[in-house]
Amino acid sequence: MVLLYIDPGTGSMLFSVLLGIFMAVFFALRKVWIRVKALFLGGKAEKISKDKIPVVIFTDSKRYWTIFHPICDELERRGIRTEYWTESEDDPAFDFQYDHITARYIGNLNKAITKLNIMNAYICLSTTPGLEVYQWKRSKYTDEYIHIWHSASSGLLYRMFGTDWYDVLMLPGDFIEENLRKLEKMRHMPPKLMLKTGLPYFDVMDQEVRSRTFERADVTTVLVAPTWGVNSLFNQLGDELIDRLIETGYNIIIRPHPQSYTAEADLIDRLKKKYPENENLHWNSDNDNLNVLGSSDIMISDHSAVVYDYTIIFDKPVIYSLVEFNKDPYDAWWIEEDPKIVTILPEMAVEIKQKDLPNLKSIIDSALTDTEKAKGRAYAREHFWYNHGQGAEKCVDYIENRINELIESQEKVV
Repeated sequence: MVLLYIDPGTGSMLFSVLLGIFMAVFFALRKVWIRVKALFLGGKAEKISKDKIPVVIFTDSKRYWTIFHPICDELERRGIRTEYWTESEDDPAFDFQYDHITARYIGNLNKAITKLNIMNAYICLSTTPGLEVYQWKRSKYTDEYIHIWHSASSGLLYRMFGTDWYDVLMLPGDFIEENLRKLEKMRHMPPKLMLKTGLPYFDVMDQEVRSRTFERADVTTVLVAPTWGVNSLFNQLGDELIDRLIETGYNIIIRPHPQSYTAEADLIDRLKKKYPENENLHWNSDNDNLNVLGSSDIMISDHSAVVYDYTIIFDKPVIYSLVEFNKDPYDAWWIEEDPKIVTILPEMAVEIKQKDLPNLKSIIDSALTDTEKAKGRAYAREHFWYNHGQGAEKCVDYIENRINELIESQEKVV
């Protein structure tokens, strides 16, 4: 028997071709159906579009529920019908009972893409970059796509063209817009609407931190929380860094980026076997990182966005490494200067290189009491976080007004 083998690349291409054919047929039939309905309904737009969803929130992972939770609460408060589409079957959204918000598991990979590409909505809100870059395409029946940041990080650290095909960007702070405008001009893209909304999850986190008491160890607790990929701390300094940390005698919490467990599972498995849990070393993979952030005294990281959660919300010191940071895969490659989110790091955190690792204990001790870095953290808090305490309200203000505009314009056309 001859077995037919299709390599992953060819399989992905074939799926894209078949999906394109399916969507072309679907849209053609749907267009005919809408015209027939318009003829028999006497041009009543509200009947033709009765199935159109006011707001779809799309997330590719349950870990982004913390971003959308305060926004969902505000949408619910205003009675705005919303569907929360997630690729995670165990998304925390399913634990919440809303009257106006419905959480739906839409499958993952190809199944989710198919549903997204024929979505019928006024507005789609998402943290997921790469719209129109890969298989996720703009639906002809969705009017507007809004991207909201999932952290106080630069848009230049997305993979190339990450936000190019969104209509609206909801920005966390005043350090992003200038570089994004440069990208638009370089790529001859029409200017997007960029809104200074802030970070709703920062507001919630800030409130919770102020109202909670976190358990603290008797000795200094060091949280190691890198990003993932070739530029990450583990790929650059991994084994030696952990060895030197163990030598300090401090309490160590290692929290890999969630993506590391899939994208670089072999690396994480190897490190966990080499450095198993013990009284002074703990591996953490909680969906909510608040406990480890609150219970630690200092963080060691790289260019991970969690650095800004830690410095801005918790006002705690950070040690970071940017060893051989490669801008090639990111939008940052297009901009000559480094993004502000990177250039601010030396002002609020302590940089280490591999040659510094033998002195890691003294570097940690010094960073814990560095008053100049504390001033840098205060600057970041002021400039990287718009609308303290009002982020969700500002986001939904725009969404609500925009839905009304879209409905009104559709009624005029039909």
